[in-house]
Amino acid sequence: MVKIDYVFPSDEAKTKPIQHSVRAMLSLGLQPDILVVRAKRPVEEDNLQKISLFCSIPRDRVVEGLDAENIYEIPLTLEKKGLLKAVLDVFEIKKRKNGLEDWSRQYQRMSSKKQVSIGLVGKYHNHPDAYISVNEALCHAGAANNVSVKIVPIDSEKPDMMEKLKTVSGIVVPGGYGYRGVPGIIKAIEFSRENKVPFLGLCYGLQIAVVEWCQNVLGWKDAGSSEFGLETKHPVIDILDSQKDLKKMGGTQRLGSYPAEIKKGTLLWEIYAPWHKGKGLIEERHRHRFEVNPKYHREILEKGMVFGAMSPNKELVEFIELPEKMHPFFVATQAHPEFKSRFMEPHPLFAAFIGAALKNSNRRTKKPKHKIKKIKR
Repeated sequence: MVKIDYVFPSDEAKTKPIQHSVRAMLSLGLQPDILVVRAKRPVEEDNLQKISLFCSIPRDRVVEGLDAENIYEIPLTLEKKGLLKAVLDVFEIKKRKNGLEDWSRQYQRMSSKKQVSIGLVGKYHNHPDAYISVNEALCHAGAANNVSVKIVPIDSEKPDMMEKLKTVSGIVVPGGYGYRGVPGIIKAIEFSRENKVPFLGLCYGLQIAVVEWCQNVLGWKDAGSSEFGLETKHPVIDILDSQKDLKKMGGTQRLGSYPAEIKKGTLLWEIYAPWHKGKGLIEERHRHRFEVNPKYHREILEKGMVFGAMSPNKELVEFIELPEKMHPFFVATQAHPEFKSRFMEPHPLFAAFIGAALKNSNRRTKKPKHKIKKIKR
């Protein structure tokens, strides 16, 4: 893999740095069989011929690697430019089915003209990669629903938050830490719950969803998390008693894969059916310290919230949801399912969420039918 350079200010493409790089490899006794040339625009044939000549590599093994708008387009582009044929030639393998047909179909589904808008409510939007795993999982789920996903960054500390929430068909609250931005996130979750906008909470998102429920449904206005550092008589999110004596860094966190038992008859049971295969046992990856406080489980459940999945010992809340009669799709998890989503294997929880958002989008955009009254003359 090499990169073509451009001279400022003329922006002329130069191949000399590539020649020097290959020469340095040759001095170490390494002869490249194939060169993939990274470029921001199509490389002129003269330059490709020059690279081939001065690097002693056949022209058909110098492959143009153009920048792409979407990373999932790159394998398809490289195949069209001849990379697959070059690899087969080097290893003397007979040409066969390239295996990219399924990839190509999935990419077409992801790039559908039909679009659904998802509001990502958080406080780290100034860091481009902060929510990258969540963004990609949502796009994978879009492919599963044959729809492109437009992700709308919504800063929970900005005054335009509520206006943006009114424009989206689904709301996601991803992971996070600390109290900053929490009042805005609570308002966003309340908006989702009261207006029946599909909601997905991830880790921190579950914790704040429980806080919102306790504040606005149970009436505990001071309900909060002990992580926030605020005085409260109702620490509905807290560190478990068994964790409080652990002093070693990381010792109080749940890290890695943990099992969860899904409750029969819940929406989650249906969503995860391909994974649990009727047994109700799944595993998801975790990275968090605080839990739903067991002291308040009974009161939370009494008002209608459902603990959709619990740890096998029944002490830890892994998933929450609202029943269908209360909300079409309101689900949150202590885990990070986005880490297990793949382009060719979208995570079922994200796929179900996008499906619900798509239904909500269709409902919102559907034009009401008005009967035309005949005017009597």
